[in-house]
Amino acid sequence: MRELERHIGMCARHHAKFRRMAGYARTEAERDVLLERADFWIKKQDALVTAFDASKKFGGK
Repeated sequence: MRELERHIGMCARHHAKFRRMAGYARTEAERDVLLERADFWIKKQDALVTAFDASKKFGGK
């Protein structure tokens, strides 16, 4: 359970990092790539949160 929580936090940090990097992008194409990566991390975080909620619902510790 703690490992799942750790991964959720890691996803949030990666999402924030790529959003921040997109703000400093030199070209629009570079910015778009960085924003796509940020979107990937937020989607992964959402999936992990869903799994975390399900595990708690079914008796996880």
